Amino acid sequence: MISKDGGSPQALTSENVQQTDPAWSPDGNTLAFGHIAPQHVFIELFNLKTRDVSRLPGSQGSFGSRWSPDGRYIAAITAAADHLMLYDVKSQQWREVATSLTPTFFGYLTRSPDSESLYFDTLLANNNGCYRLRIRDSKLEKLVDLKKIHVFPDPCGGTGSSWVGLGPGEAPLVPRDISTQEIHAFDLLLP
Repeated sequence: MISKDGGSPQALTSENVQQTDPAWSPDGNTLAFGHIAPQHVFIELFNLKTRDVSRLPGSQGSFGSRWSPDGRYIAAITAAADHLMLYDVKSQQWREVATSLTPTFFGYLTRSPDSESLYFDTLLANNNGCYRLRIRDSKLEKLVDLKKIHVFPDPCGGTGSSWVGLGPGEAPLVPRDISTQEIHAFDLLLP
């Protein structure tokens, strides 16, 4: 973390593991993030006031946490990216809200401003699309077919980068790569 006024950054944890997908609670007091190490994937919570880091109960095998804007739920993806889970902060219970859309994987998660829906893409799988999942009844709706979209290159060398945002009226936003890559050869003749 770094102060909004600048200064030296401070590590939140001392562990030497991959930590991903940070998501602040709506009140700004807690940061949820994925802890990814061999054989150990779970969600951690950092309390800004106490500076304590704790494991989110029952989050073993999950990452990609997203707080709902009303603070009631934390959504997460299982490590195999084939189940969407929802953690009720008040009751401290998990429930599965969707399973894989065979044959695909859940991508980047985005919450609707009213906390009623969860948006995600499936750009990293065969059934490319942008979907909306209604939380109260797990109704799933494919909003956009993305099969023909050229996705942004994965900086780690994979098939593409997954990301979904929301524009005005909850219109889905996805990255599209329209760049070109060419190889040129030049012969340099010096006197």
